[in-house]
Amino acid sequence: MDSLICGFGRAGLDLYSFLGRLEAADAERALVGFYDHNSQALMKGKLRNDFWGDVKAEAAPVIAWFGSPDVVQIVNRHYGLAREPSRLGTLDGARLKADFCLPIGIGA
Repeated sequence: MDSLICGFGRAGLDLYSFLGRLEAADAERALVGFYDHNSQALMKGKLRNDFWGDVKAEAAPVIAWFGSPDVVQIVNRHYGLAREPSRLGTLDGARLKADFCLPIGIGA
């Protein structure tokens, strides 16, 4: 999934339409795998793949998507840690606040 999203970013394609498809119930496994691959980098407001270091503007929508209430809820539900979206962290520019979407106890 990571390589596919990076390829779309490199090609300048609309990442939002593809990322939105990952929110479908039948794509949860792919979404969670993509999150797991990036989780540590996301805590620093980045994506794991080195490709994104050169194209920060293209990475911003992907980082914002990971921090969206719907994606946070899907990831937390997958780990049995569902919380109310209103209590989750918010995006501040391209940087995420401390209560981002890393499920409690994972990576801490």
